[in-house]
Amino acid sequence: MTDQHLPGQLLSMPDFRFESTHAIDSLVERTQLTSEELLDLLKSGRGIWMNHPSRHWQNRSYILIFSERDLGFFIVIVACDPGTMNASIVTVLTQEQYENDRPAIFPSILNRALHASGASTATLRAYQAAHPTRRQLRSEEKWVQRQLERANRLSILIDYTTETGVFERQAVHNPPGFDASEVIADPTTIVDQDGFWEWFAVQPEVKKIPLQRVLGLKVVRAGGDPVDIKIGH
Repeated sequence: MTDQHLPGQLLSMPDFRFESTHAIDSLVERTQLTSEELLDLLKSGRGIWMNHPSRHWQNRSYILIFSERDLGFFIVIVACDPGTMNASIVTVLTQEQYENDRPAIFPSILNRALHASGASTATLRAYQAAHPTRRQLRSEEKWVQRQLERANRLSILIDYTTETGVFERQAVHNPPGFDASEVIADPTTIVDQDGFWEWFAVQPEVKKIPLQRVLGLKVVRAGGDPVDIKIGH
């Protein structure tokens, strides 16, 4: 089956499946969709493929969907097996979680996902009324301010190895002090901000990683390149 939303050279819809409890947990925690509803949405081609899996180092793709139940957008990360037509769902991200690490999704792409979702006319109108376009915002200043806030967002990247020696990376977002003037000038000073380490220690992603397996920390600003954090300098 071919679909207009598939990326170039991916000619038929993969066989989507859940193969981890994390994938199920992320769906339950972040959306009101059931696993059956998500699989139906993906298999019926009602998502927008934002990249081709061959262009990702882990053969992963990001599929943008609109959930009528949640009246919001989500990104489904799938791991595609290049030798088969299988696509394992890795996790489900909210739009905000996705944009914490990457540039904002273009309104035109959001609009495509909105209309591809098969949502009712009433839902489309309700969403568009609750989320005005830039032209509909009363002031250009509001738009500029939102972009500045997004540009200043920081993420802390934790590089570590698993028990089997596999390299992994976790990210935690928007630490306290990320908008301080000295941090804007030099993001690596984020670790010197009051409350940073207390905040860092209680992040769920951090608690799962044994300290002895941590290789290092990096800091990255939205749209920028990761920079090593030197601890104890």
